[in-house]
Amino acid sequence: MAYDILGLACRGKGGVPFGDLEDLRRQARDTFQSVLVDLEADGYVSRKGHRLTFRSNLLRAWWSRHHGRDGVR
Repeated sequence: MAYDILGLACRGKGGVPFGDLEDLRRQARDTFQSVLVDLEADGYVSRKGHRLTFRSNLLRAWWSRHHGRDGVR
């Protein structure tokens, strides 16, 4: 689940709208919330308005480069 969330968040510098994460949230609501909280607490992502973004552009670029264009290999 974390790979999927990070994969979506790395697609653009502005992150991903929360609406684009809806399918993941529907699949496993409790797991999704837990993973999202953990990713925020660990400093990978942050919420900016209605978007989820990488906290670091360097990390976003690394993730995109190492996990393919869509963030997941």
